[in-house]
Amino acid sequence: ITRRSTCKLSAPSSSNPLMTCSVNFLAIARIIDGAVLTSRFDGKITSQQRRAFEAAFKNMIENAAKMCYPGWREKVPCTCDGQTSSCTLFGFIDHQATCLLACGTLGSNYPDRLARDLLGEFSHSARNIVGDDGIAEAGAGELNAKLREPVRNLFRKFSDPAKMDKVLEVQDKVDGLKVVMQDNVRKILETHASLEHLEQSSASMNVAAGKFLKQSADLKRQLQLRNLKVKVILGACGLAFAGYLTFPVMNAFG
Repeated sequence: ITRRSTCKLSAPSSSNPLMTCSVNFLAIARIIDGAVLTSRFDGKITSQQRRAFEAAFKNMIENAAKMCYPGWREKVPCTCDGQTSSCTLFGFIDHQATCLLACGTLGSNYPDRLARDLLGEFSHSARNIVGDDGIAEAGAGELNAKLREPVRNLFRKFSDPAKMDKVLEVQDKVDGLKVVMQDNVRKILETHASLEHLEQSSASMNVAAGKFLKQSADLKRQLQLRNLKVKVILGACGLAFAGYLTFPVMNAFG
């Protein structure tokens, strides 16, 4: 959701669009009653710019109350008196749909991805420190002290989008390398498992081949013994038959 409003803000010009952007405003409001639980500036903007951010945030709270669902987002670009310099207010409803979190940036080129990461980290930090009950029971401005240090850390971490983009680019490359390494490890494990299976199959085949050779040798000996018995029997029969034929002749001459 994107809408346009007019505010009194200014930002320096630069050849690099990201160099003109910085996070200058962070706030949390409870949606059910519109109470602003914490609202902090980084101290580098004017009172006029503060009032502009606060007015834009008030309008955003009203919009969030009408479209209250977890994960709702809004980006509000604010043109400064019709000039090219501008600011942007990013809004996000937490996953419990109880709070609206917002960050304001000087310059209109702050990356949406970094703003989403900032607001997600802001929501996580607030709930870890204050808890659901603390958010539900806190009055207007009561979380300023408790969230002072996390907000300062977020200002320091996300106010240099050019540097953050490089860090995220390196992180993406590292994540991609992790995926490749995990895939390689998986292939190695699969290959190792296949080799183990092949070794087991080879061992089983060797055992079976050994049994076959032993059985073949036994069968060969049995066949040789049977052939020998057949030859002995045939020889005995031949001798008996020869004796039978020669016995009458021998009696005639005897």
